[in-house]
Amino acid sequence: MTPLRLLYTRVSQASILLPVIAGFVNYSRLTLPFRILLYFFVLCIGFEIQATLFTGPPLKNNMPGLRLYVIMEFIAFSIVFLLRFPKKSRVRILIGVNMGVAAIITIIDVLKNGIWSTPDLSRTYTSFFLLLYALHYYYDLFRQESTSLGWEHPMYWVSTGALISFGGLLFYFLFSNYLLTKEAHLETLSLFIFQGANVIANCLYAQAFRCFGKKAII
Repeated sequence: MTPLRLLYTRVSQASILLPVIAGFVNYSRLTLPFRILLYFFVLCIGFEIQATLFTGPPLKNNMPGLRLYVIMEFIAFSIVFLLRFPKKSRVRILIGVNMGVAAIITIIDVLKNGIWSTPDLSRTYTSFFLLLYALHYYYDLFRQESTSLGWEHPMYWVSTGALISFGGLLFYFLFSNYLLTKEAHLETLSLFIFQGANVIANCLYAQAFRCFGKKAII
């Protein structure tokens, strides 16, 4: 990896600090789902450090940590979307059940492919449903009769970040194995684009926390 490429990767990893800082600045105003999201982003710092250490010698494989990250990411974001709905709401129940399904799929993925392999199955599944949750939020937002602007809603920024991050991730993982075996240079370009999308998504998550410094509308 060239020095410039390595710097780009490190910038993508360090961008997780943006939502963490914004979250703690506005911590006293955060609602429960956004506090949970903030705690997850704090954990992400540890995952980024783990990824850096385990991709170097002697292990050169951070897949076990990535597998844990994928399911924790799905649960954290699912809770944020789930808590938007009233108790006993059908959508809320479905999201809760789907968290359990995702956990089962993660276990099946490990048993089938091993803990050291890439979590293609579980990450494709979780990315698809997080993308679906974000689109459902947009549907609800646009059908509401409200005088407030979309960008005043913290969930608007979370959903937009999810759309960029998990939408790009979904297509990346769907075709990653093919690209690795047939078009390695395109796989490298896809990873480059995904890391850029990660920076953009973290900026959007930071903006979601900044909304609480003004007037939070969930």
